[in-house]
Amino acid sequence: MKKKLLITVIMILYLYGCQERKNNGVFYCQVENKIEEYPDSSFFSNITCMNYDNGKLYVLDNKRGDIVELNDDLNKMKYVSRHGEAPYETVMPFTFSLLNDTVYVVDFGTRSMKKFYNGQFMGGFTLSNTNENRFCLNDSMLFLSATTDTTSFLKITLRHPSEQVQLGKVVKEKTKTRTIMLNKRHLLYNKDGYINNHFDECYLILKDVDINKLTLQEDEVEDVKYFPCDEIINKINDNYNGLTEKNVSWHILKRLLESNIISKLK
Repeated sequence: MKKKLLITVIMILYLYGCQERKNNGVFYCQVENKIEEYPDSSFFSNITCMNYDNGKLYVLDNKRGDIVELNDDLNKMKYVSRHGEAPYETVMPFTFSLLNDTVYVVDFGTRSMKKFYNGQFMGGFTLSNTNENRFCLNDSMLFLSATTDTTSFLKITLRHPSEQVQLGKVVKEKTKTRTIMLNKRHLLYNKDGYINNHFDECYLILKDVDINKLTLQEDEVEDVKYFPCDEIINKINDNYNGLTEKNVSWHILKRLLESNIISKLK
């Protein structure tokens, strides 16, 4: 007998912040330093990406269109890139990554990747596809989150950046647009040299399942948590693990679960 199930898989492999992963203990934190404005007394506006490397904090402010570098004490600041339409400036930077003190920036305004070292523009190249999510790179390759209706990321050879190949699988949706939107993922490059895109928190799957034929390998589900609809809604309301309060995707999921469409599948 077939029953309609709602399977919501929440996989959280990288948790940052004040929490204990193994025993769910609580850490109490206090602010040691803070910074609210630039040296010219203007303020941060819309920070969309940050990275920390070799004792330096790099901050991208999308609305201002620039990236700055701060020291550990937050009392010294210098520009990595400035906003502008010149080739050596950034028009609409949205995400960036670091390698050997070189900052690689995705500039939506010019649909390109721009490189900066010690505040100096080091060149760039046009991108065939990209999105706002985090990307990763090593000494020879760059792996860019760039979803299509059939692939999930772009592999770029750094020595020959015109060599851009679309790779990766996607979960097919009813339309190409939905497939692209729902398969956008942050990319991480781990120490073993493999790319993974498990930084995202959840993917909602609605389908008919024959319980009698449902079999899963143990290693496929050992890190997966299954929650019924009501429990998911409660966890979102309770700011589960401190992750749901300001994350729009959780609240979209909540609205889906509370909608009439979802209710019919319970």
